Amino acid sequence: MADTTFVYQKTIIEADWLNDVNDFTYNVGQATSWTPQLWDDSNSGAEGQTYGPENAANFFRMGNLVFITGRLDISGLGTLTGSELAQVGNLPYQPVSQCAINIGYAAGLNLAGAYSISGLVSLSEKKFILRAQDLASGGSGLTITELSATADIIFSGWYFTNDPV
Repeated sequence: MADTTFVYQKTIIEADWLNDVNDFTYNVGQATSWTPQLWDDSNSGAEGQTYGPENAANFFRMGNLVFITGRLDISGLGTLTGSELAQVGNLPYQPVSQCAINIGYAAGLNLAGAYSISGLVSLSEKKFILRAQDLASGGSGLTITELSATADIIFSGWYFTNDPV
């Protein structure tokens, strides 16, 4: 996993601005990769799920704010329970805020009709729940059955954490 520290260079000019210029460097954030997993209600990535070569994600943390972006590239559902909620697990930090996750692209879904797919960060686990929205019935959690063994989901979003850096 690559770990990159971003540094912001700031010049402070004090009272005698011609003679007293000080440079200070602040560590403002950290970026690295993580591996998203497909979970059902068991919150486990060890039920035989398999992933394609594009399955990867990155995060950037600044203070308690965590920004995530990635791709869930599924190649097999394993023994996940079809009627249970489809969730993207293994987030890098424990969330303490309930935030929406943008799904910019989704393919390989078993849905009839037109839906908008989104994610909702869970307050109790390192995961976000996939949701399907339509005009007729509003929204509901996406189930494992509504994903195919070749589902492909690209996501991004942010949440807050209290985990230590």
